[in-house]
Amino acid sequence: MERTPLWPDSARRLDVMGSEVKSLKEGLAKADGMLFELRKKTRDGKKLYVAARHVFAPKEDSSGDADPNFWGWNNQHMPMSGVLLLDVYAGAESGIVPVAHMDWSLHGDEANGSGNMHEAILPKHEYEKLAREKWATGTAFKTSPEYQKQNIGTLMVASSASVLPVVGAQKFFTGVLLQPAESTFNRFDLSEKDFFKDGKIQSLPIARLSEHELVNKTLSEFV
Repeated sequence: MERTPLWPDSARRLDVMGSEVKSLKEGLAKADGMLFELRKKTRDGKKLYVAARHVFAPKEDSSGDADPNFWGWNNQHMPMSGVLLLDVYAGAESGIVPVAHMDWSLHGDEANGSGNMHEAILPKHEYEKLAREKWATGTAFKTSPEYQKQNIGTLMVASSASVLPVVGAQKFFTGVLLQPAESTFNRFDLSEKDFFKDGKIQSLPIARLSEHELVNKTLSEFV
């Protein structure tokens, strides 16, 4: 893949018409935090970039990528085995800003989207530092107001659907869905009631999300 300068870091530009979706899915599945430049731009003409980063819990990871002080690693009720972050950035090569994110905590073979996880991972790049600062508090799934209604939330769900199975998730739970997150998941034929049965929380097979036809359709819109 061609690399383009972006601060001191680099972004991968997706290859060859017709193979862009496959290229993006394979690149994101590495979950190494690398930026991927998208063809589609924001409504005001800014470039868009997406990145995925997966980190194991400190006790399973010797790379030093996990922040050992993050509270979730030692949660007695739901100890985390890892974290997956999906981040979207906008801007020019002289500087980009985080505009949206989707966080997943991993618990064995289950992915949970109900908590903000950005402080669980130590940033490797300048853009990750910005994302950690911006998304330190708040919900696990958010698009900045000025970038809403541009399908960026749908892009993050489609990207998550491509990466979660690769990092070991066999089932998932979205957490409580507030607007506009609820509307976004509705596009994938999912609603909050799907995760509750007989008054109890239930997870769904990851295939319910990863095999939805909107995944490839959405990614093709952006690449």
